Amino acid sequence: MAPASDVCLERDVQQIVGVSEVQRPIEHEAVAETGPDAFSTPLMRPVFGQSMHQYLEQLRPSLDLSQFARVSSMEEDGLYLHKRHIRGDHGKMLEQAGTALLHTVVYLKNGQKIVSLDFGPVGEADVTANLTEAVPCGPVMHDPAEQPGDTVELPFLHIKVPHYPADSEALSKAVEFSQSRLYHAFANNCIQNTDFFIRALTGGEIRNAPLVYDALCGHVPAQDNPMLVMFMLMTGISWFDVCDGSRAAADFLREHLKPAVPS
Repeated sequence: MAPASDVCLERDVQQIVGVSEVQRPIEHEAVAETGPDAFSTPLMRPVFGQSMHQYLEQLRPSLDLSQFARVSSMEEDGLYLHKRHIRGDHGKMLEQAGTALLHTVVYLKNGQKIVSLDFGPVGEADVTANLTEAVPCGPVMHDPAEQPGDTVELPFLHIKVPHYPADSEALSKAVEFSQSRLYHAFANNCIQNTDFFIRALTGGEIRNAPLVYDALCGHVPAQDNPMLVMFMLMTGISWFDVCDGSRAAADFLREHLKPAVPS
């Protein structure tokens, strides 16, 4: 018989995610994806059962560090990724994953002009009370951007590769596609769409940028939080699925050509 504390934990997670049946988590093989179809595949898949911390320790040495810089503010022109804490009354479980499951935003800076790509529920609705609810998304592109402010709690990841500008056709198609889909905290969220936007902006040169952020700018606990592990077991959704935009990229390619790599 399971300990009473475990039973209570399972009941809490059931209430949060709105499920009652336990499913097996999705398996992943450890492999780095390359080649012409890499736009819609992960940069590196985790080994089945691998924790976030273990995965990032494996990912970090594989990165080309000349493509990235950790910065405290957006001083130079370019492409940036930023994370902020979740605004919601029931977001504490997500905060237990360090920076991995925080809200994620893309910024494009050109001189004094900053445009942001911020995928989220319409009206910034609090969806943390029912994480399985799908709701309409709000406007994605903000011009000018709502800037993080002078006192930014978390750093920025400056992605230092050629990218399309904010007014490009490649980005316009990506934003239109993204806005046609419902927001879902685990199946179609800000992290997955941020990953997808940066793939579109760079022609697939940069994949899984939110996880690159965690590897170079963020932090995750040494061991996955038990409540998050329970969530994985109950829903069949792994932490990697929640953070990976490959499915959105693959769905995009069913309707559009892959964006060329910008020069």
